[in-house]
Amino acid sequence: MRHMVLWPALLAACDNTETDSRIDALSARVDELEIINEELRQRLITAEGSITDNTDEISLINGTVDLSELATDVDSLETGLVETNTRLTQLEATGLATEDWVTSRGYATQADLFLLSGEIDDVQSTVTANSTAILTNAADISTNASSISTNATAIGANQSSIKTNATAIGANQ
Repeated sequence: MRHMVLWPALLAACDNTETDSRIDALSARVDELEIINEELRQRLITAEGSITDNTDEISLINGTVDLSELATDVDSLETGLVETNTRLTQLEATGLATEDWVTSRGYATQADLFLLSGEIDDVQSTVTANSTAILTNAADISTNASSISTNATAIGANQSSIKTNATAIGANQ
């Protein structure tokens, strides 16, 4: 407060163009810093909202994705596929439900069975591809959950830095 009393006396004693231009430049800089401070305040408000949103998302993700259960399901599907193929091979070897048997009974034509066999091959191929894709997606989910957690921690650190910078800017005004 003591400086405020001396200010008019200082201005009267230093009445020259150079001092006035320096004062004008400092005033302009203060105005610029006030604008920057307001922008930082708005960014801080936005960052705080993002932190809340990310924290909520992390809370939802944590505990809801059980990758071990997903891996068990994939293993079970693959085991079931192998067992089914083995059983079909055994049945055909004994003559049950072969193409000849189905065709001779009039249940289907040879062409129908050929198309059905191709469709079965396509489905088996799709199941195998899907099993691989599920394992890849499970790994991606795990990686993404870890990245979200890391990013939330970084946002918290950034929030602290932004608050410190805003306080420093406010003190410099």
